[in-house]
Amino acid sequence: MPINTKDGNSFFELEESFYALFPFIDDRQMQGEQITNKAVISLAETLARMHLLGRDAKIPVSDSFKMWDRQKRLSAIEQILEKISQIKNKSDFDIRAEKNILFKKNIIESKKEEYENLKFNNDHLIHGDYMIQNVFFDGNDNVSYVFDFEKTQYAPRFFELFRAMIYSSFFDKEITEAMVARTKLFLDSYLEIYPATKEDLVENFEMYYLRSAHSVWVEEEHYLRNNDRVDELLKSDIVRVNYLTNNLESLKLFLFK
Repeated sequence: MPINTKDGNSFFELEESFYALFPFIDDRQMQGEQITNKAVISLAETLARMHLLGRDAKIPVSDSFKMWDRQKRLSAIEQILEKISQIKNKSDFDIRAEKNILFKKNIIESKKEEYENLKFNNDHLIHGDYMIQNVFFDGNDNVSYVFDFEKTQYAPRFFELFRAMIYSSFFDKEITEAMVARTKLFLDSYLEIYPATKEDLVENFEMYYLRSAHSVWVEEEHYLRNNDRVDELLKSDIVRVNYLTNNLESLKLFLFK
């Protein structure tokens, strides 16, 4: 938790910006190839324990998980494509964004599933942004601290499970066999603590994929809100969605056998 100011507040304002101070953590983070199998196992086990606690949570958090609004997403895509079409000299970002948007548009139009028909329940209080970047590890590669609870909400636990599994395996560049193996290790370690049926896993993995395909957040921020601070996330989004699209069935067979 943040350190309280002398006025008892957990944040303060300085030059029209807001800040919070946190205790110094004498542990470390891991990135890329630094991650060990032991760290992956601890990541997954920590998430499972958090979900077990979140299953019975009564904390009055107003935010809840929203799947997708197909027509709203298609409308946003058309607005973005119109913006890109008006650019005379397209940058590399514009070219990649246009290709990604058209790719996702094709998925959305070919997948008619609606969230209401999938029957998912917002029955767990989840972290909301659980991944390796939001934890500290001790000297034995065990998770020692979890932070950044800004997106805490009630949601299906499986969405966070698969998101954390994919993000923490670094599916953000060229996908390797080692990365795919980490996803399996993560999933198996989670299920040791908080089991699930194969049917639930398969169905929810499809849900995670569809939610990913419906996400055009980076492009919306860039073209509709003039925010280029998230531009660097486009490449990793392209890699993940393309890989999942091209390998969805084989990945399900590998993960849930």
